[in-house]
Amino acid sequence: MSLLNLAGLALAAVALPIILLYLLKMRRTDRRVSSLLLWREVIADLQANTPFQRLRRNLLMLLQVLAVLLLALALARPIVRLRETGGRHLVLVVDTSASMSARDAPDGRSRLEAARADALEVVEDMGRSTSWWGRGASGDACMVVEAAAEARTVQGFTSDLHALRSALSTLGERHVPTNLEDALLLAMAAVRGRGEGVEGLVHLFSDGASPRLPELSGTGVGLRYHAYGSRADNLGIVALKSGEERGRTQVLVTVANAGDREARRFLNLHGGGVFLDARELSVPPGGRASAVFEGDWEAGVLELSLDGEDPLACDDVARLVLRAGREVRVLLVSPGNPVVERALAATPDALVERVDPAGVDALDPAGHDLVIYDAVVPAREPDRPALYLDPPAAVGPAEPRPAVRSPAILDWARDHPLLRFVDLGDVHLAAARPFVAGPRLRPLVTTDAGAVLVAMGRGDHEHWALGLDVYGSDWPLRASFPIFFKNLVALARRGGGDLPDGVARTGRPVALPAEGLAEVEVVSPDGTRYRLEARDGQAYFGATDLVGVYRVIGGGRTWSFAASLLDAQESDIRTRGVLEAGGRRVEAVASGGGVNREVWGWLVGAALAVLAVEWVAFHRRW
Repeated sequence: MSLLNLAGLALAAVALPIILLYLLKMRRTDRRVSSLLLWREVIADLQANTPFQRLRRNLLMLLQVLAVLLLALALARPIVRLRETGGRHLVLVVDTSASMSARDAPDGRSRLEAARADALEVVEDMGRSTSWWGRGASGDACMVVEAAAEARTVQGFTSDLHALRSALSTLGERHVPTNLEDALLLAMAAVRGRGEGVEGLVHLFSDGASPRLPELSGTGVGLRYHAYGSRADNLGIVALKSGEERGRTQVLVTVANAGDREARRFLNLHGGGVFLDARELSVPPGGRASAVFEGDWEAGVLELSLDGEDPLACDDVARLVLRAGREVRVLLVSPGNPVVERALAATPDALVERVDPAGVDALDPAGHDLVIYDAVVPAREPDRPALYLDPPAAVGPAEPRPAVRSPAILDWARDHPLLRFVDLGDVHLAAARPFVAGPRLRPLVTTDAGAVLVAMGRGDHEHWALGLDVYGSDWPLRASFPIFFKNLVALARRGGGDLPDGVARTGRPVALPAEGLAEVEVVSPDGTRYRLEARDGQAYFGATDLVGVYRVIGGGRTWSFAASLLDAQESDIRTRGVLEAGGRRVEAVASGGGVNREVWGWLVGAALAVLAVEWVAFHRRW
């Protein structure tokens, strides 16, 4: 039992005056009587030399003191830990995201280890007793849900304690962002799926680092939030980008500080296990700081790491893979477009061959890595990456609409490799031909009239269509124009797929080029091997759960890609003591398998009962 208001115990001091009143000698007046035989006790009392009399057993005093003590204890608001009542459908939602691997729990444990222990305590307390074969005897049923980048059911509803213990033991640290919203929706849907009127309770074991939570009111499912973590002084690498400038590789790194004090740390750069460079960063509290590394580095893995120690280790290291450069042969089918030709000429390793569009249908793009069609559409689409500039007709699923005058650019897909480092906020269009939206198109640049740049999947060879004449805009005057074509050539160099050139983020699927292969094998940083089936020249790998370098084996060759956390939400390891779920506040409760109950009401009732007995005793002269 614990007390919520220790100051309430001060009321117990009232018992002292009560006892004192019973100790004080009573004052009597002198009376003449005929005999003292009947007053011996009175004579003995008069012979005392002290104003206090010996404390005698007195029922009224005991009852009065007991009532005062009960009221004082009630004011202290005691709570007791009780077991859950049986017959419930319990769902244990355990957060296994990156922030839960922070080692700031008691006894040097990680938050996830502490959460697993508390979840196991809930399992052990499912019923008041268990039968000899390990099944809960109280009628409880429980399921286990893992909350990481995606929600996953680890164990469906069961009363088998052995199965629940085994499910909890399989939950390990994953260096991925969290998605509590989907996990809670899955838990509530599972409870409602058990039937109408079913009593359900969701136990959420997390540090609360989630961007959003679902609406809980009206669901009929209770939520109990168990919070973990005691520190916030963490620094983490939250952004990593690479590019080329004047033939040299540049790496931009951003570090965030989640603590409330300024932090000074060294950011180190290693390549091939050899120290290359370092920068000292001063990161303000709750702020960020960036550093740029530049050099002529050979192909291989570059590793950036923060020195020192903090509670979360997986965000202190980020890696990228530099690939060996090679020349990209570009076939430009155009009557002549100087601005495009100049942008390609400024792109390293781009060998451009321009041909007249008159014989476009007879052109064989073999021997070229990239084809650019300027205001022309071939009868047959090439089997390699291709860009269509201002196509006069439909290109596969991309059908241009009539021209719209002066459309305003609203947004662009900054996460797509084609638009990396491309800023279109200062670009103005005189006219454009937006494309008809379709399920097979991915909008990359959106205007108030529709998408003017779209991507079309072609297996290992992605195609793009730009619905505007570059001369009808001021884009060629912006720095983003040559950067766009530089990204285009870089995509063609790696086959146009979605393979991360350098770095990927954990928890996100990766498209691996597998031209001519039936399957590829991926070896994760912990040595786990995955066999993937390849289709249309690609294999999709989704188990990017750990920070590190992944090896891809296929077709007699081996190559790598790196996965890093790079998530400011996870690097901010502050524990959220209160969750906001659809306007409802959910406060964290003490960890463990039971439930806290305040018992002050019972104590007040007992005090009133004692006073009632005292009143009866006083009037009956007990």
